[in-house]
Amino acid sequence: MEPSIPLIGISGPARSGKDATASILVARGFERIAFADPVKAAVGALFPDVDHYEDKERVIPEIGKSSRELQQTLGTEWGRHMVHPNLWLILADRAIEAAFAAGKPGVVISDVRFDNEAEFVRNRGGLVVRLHREDREQIRSHASEAGIEDALVDVELDNNAASLEALAAEFDRVVWPVLRERDATPSSVA
Repeated sequence: MEPSIPLIGISGPARSGKDATASILVARGFERIAFADPVKAAVGALFPDVDHYEDKERVIPEIGKSSRELQQTLGTEWGRHMVHPNLWLILADRAIEAAFAAGKPGVVISDVRFDNEAEFVRNRGGLVVRLHREDREQIRSHASEAGIEDALVDVELDNNAASLEALAAEFDRVVWPVLRERDATPSSVA
């Protein structure tokens, strides 16, 4: 039996495996959302011929910036600083409610990067999992890569797995026991 926690937030530096970890839960019926989904959609509308997921580091020649840089500045400097510090939380809340209304057993947020995002997950009764990966490539410094406060992390997960299957096994070994402790009535999220 797996616990019935409805919301899991994944945190960690760039290239630590946040999307890979989220895909494990998607395979078990969870809805995957990201605080940055609206940002990626906006950058995608501006530059539809650029791969904003797999090739985020490639510089777009016409503007001299990478997709990652565009996403970071649109999300942080514009969205968080100029519009509203909780803009992406407000939009994520709508997506979470829609997922539950559609009957999803849970939601995984694949990009918890700021303290207020971790607090949002925890305030909704969710769990924050922080990933660590030894062999990840370092990404240029930006406020969105600073990480969250240790006190906001519920579970630490080392992602040094050689495959998605090994990562899923490590997730089950480390994370599910913590969830079971918090959940007196486990369900069968498979």
